[in-house]
Amino acid sequence: MDPILRNDQLSTINAAITASGKGFAPDKMDTRFGGTISPVGYNNYVYQNISLDGNIRENSFQFTTDINDPNIDLNGTASGYLFGQYCLQV
Repeated sequence: MDPILRNDQLSTINAAITASGKGFAPDKMDTRFGGTISPVGYNNYVYQNISLDGNIRENSFQFTTDINDPNIDLNGTASGYLFGQYCLQV
C-alpha cells in the first residue's frame, strides 16, 4: 500500500464500500457512502470490524465510524472540507 498512499505503516486492507451520488469535482459532489473495512493493517496491528457511513456534499464531508475490534471499541464522527484537486482539511 505504500506506493499508493505513501504510508509505510499501512499494510493489508480489505473493504466493501458502496457509494451513490453525483459529481466528481469537490464543489459539485453530492454523494453518500458506507460499508465495512476488515481487516486493515496499521503500524504492525490488524484492525477488524470497522463500519463507515458518510457523505460528501459540495466541498464538505462528514462521516461516522464504529470500530469493534478486540483491542479497541470506538465510535467517532469526523467532518471537514475538500479544497482543490488533492487538498484536504479536517
